[in-house]
Amino acid sequence: MARLLLLLCLLFALPASADEPVVVGRAWQWLEMGRTTEARAELQRLLATEEGARTAEVYYGLAAVAWEERDARAAWQALVAAHRGAAESSTWNPGPDGVWQRRIDERLRYLQERFTVVRLDPAPRGDSLPPLADPPPRDPEIAAFCDAVPKLLERHLEEHPGEPLWMLLPNGSWWIGDHLEWHGGGGLESTEAGEPWQLVEDDDEAAEAYEERVEALKSGHSLARALIKKLMIARTAPQPMVQAELARQEAEKRASAYARRGGQLLLTWDEVTAGEYGDVARSLGEVWSAPTWHLRAAVVFPDKRSRWELALPDLGLRVRIDRGGVISVLGKRSGKQKEDLREVWTLGDTPNRIDLWFDGERLKIAANGRAIGPLDVAMGSPGRMRWALTTNDDEARMLDVRVEEFPGFDR
Repeated sequence: MARLLLLLCLLFALPASADEPVVVGRAWQWLEMGRTTEARAELQRLLATEEGARTAEVYYGLAAVAWEERDARAAWQALVAAHRGAAESSTWNPGPDGVWQRRIDERLRYLQERFTVVRLDPAPRGDSLPPLADPPPRDPEIAAFCDAVPKLLERHLEEHPGEPLWMLLPNGSWWIGDHLEWHGGGGLESTEAGEPWQLVEDDDEAAEAYEERVEALKSGHSLARALIKKLMIARTAPQPMVQAELARQEAEKRASAYARRGGQLLLTWDEVTAGEYGDVARSLGEVWSAPTWHLRAAVVFPDKRSRWELALPDLGLRVRIDRGGVISVLGKRSGKQKEDLREVWTLGDTPNRIDLWFDGERLKIAANGRAIGPLDVAMGSPGRMRWALTTNDDEARMLDVRVEEFPGFDR
């Protein structure tokens, strides 16, 4: 997701003022190459200027640097600083049509829904054993933040020996030594944190238990889930832990049911409201691994400001419909392509029929009978298939949604 986001920034970023594009552009380029130190230096230099200090793109760039390093708290601090700047500055620059401010708001919501602040107190003696997420999140993007915890903790203790570390950790269950801690449901401000986590010393016994849990996860087995099920039977598991485990079990049932159906019809929904878009995308990602599919839906666009977007982050593919019926397709192979369908697109309560077919490399779109493609958009098939489905309009809906297997285009 982070790589796709950075590519989009390179393609769509517009300068905040005439004397900024070289500096901002260079920062995005450094970041695209994975050179976060150089990218941060460019952005901090710009932030020190009067114009840069009131430009949303600069703050979003700093958050993107922290995101690339999987430091959720540093990203959150940059985003909060942007909100404070927008509130306090009468000359705040949100970007063309407010694009950077919207991205800041979206990223803040993402953190608020999936992360919670915690204080990690280092072990009284010796090195500290880092927390271990078990089971790891199903979303690979969130799982990457879990994987980065040991490195972030090590770096902090090298720079600030013996001092507590405040982190935003993904919600879920975490091992703290032999104790399984439920993490979630709190806030992002340090004042909203619960009891600190006392890290245990990285001695031989604790390290052996830690490695045993890591090896179990690598083999597809979660020692935490086994414990959670026992706690559920004993009715001593925290309710959020129970809900998360039941959700995992339901996802596994859906995947099993799909496999038994022979891969014809994947999932259906009669109606999807704006607040349910993320749930639909997660459901698809949980049961669908083959990069071949046909999605059909009736999409309701309240007005020309409404935006609908579907993305496959691991393939760098994005389909967007906005401005009252302009379809934009971004693919690693194709670059950006646009089609103006405003003459056939309807606004208000009348649904628009849209179909998308994808064979892992090529994409075809049909909107209200107007066909586009197939377009060469992807390069190779991924080892996983994450979906992202978003809208900017609380009144936007999808009706009669079906996702089914697609055998591919005739070549």
